[in-house]
Amino acid sequence: MAMRTGYLGPPGTFSEKALKLLKNKVTQKVWYSSFKDIARALIDGEIEGALFPLENSLSGKVLEVDAILKTLKEKLILIEEVFLPITPGLFSYSAQSLEEINVVLSRPELWQQCREYFKGRDHLRFIPALSSSQAAEKAKKIKGAAFIADLDYRNEAKVLELFLNGNRPSVTRFGLFKIL
Repeated sequence: MAMRTGYLGPPGTFSEKALKLLKNKVTQKVWYSSFKDIARALIDGEIEGALFPLENSLSGKVLEVDAILKTLKEKLILIEEVFLPITPGLFSYSAQSLEEINVVLSRPELWQQCREYFKGRDHLRFIPALSSSQAAEKAKKIKGAAFIADLDYRNEAKVLELFLNGNRPSVTRFGLFKIL
């Protein structure tokens, strides 16, 4: 089955990476800036499929997605699941070392997966972002900012630390949905 598929963007997110694992053929990937926008686009017929992160092995359910899916449970059907290993790293465009960081941008779930790493680093301020890509874009504009993302999507940012989840396996389950 071929379909236009919505995902949390912009390009460079874990959702975009998960799209590549789907067996269902994605004819066009369309990124949205929020999970609500993806759901609306699916209901309105702008896209035929919607990929959502459902849960992570370390941080549990993606609560915002879970709430959306509960409200749409009579309208959607899960047609495929994929499992994406997550290797979170800390990256910065402005800082050359961890000591220069005072702000970390990330999706809340990803921050939660790395909570052990940030224990005892109380000087760091967490700023939530809608996606890892958005966190990276915002970090470009803030001196002393770092962002959490996958190594594949760090772009030109300096690697400050890898395996923020303490080398514990972390896997996110994604679901591809369509209208019933």
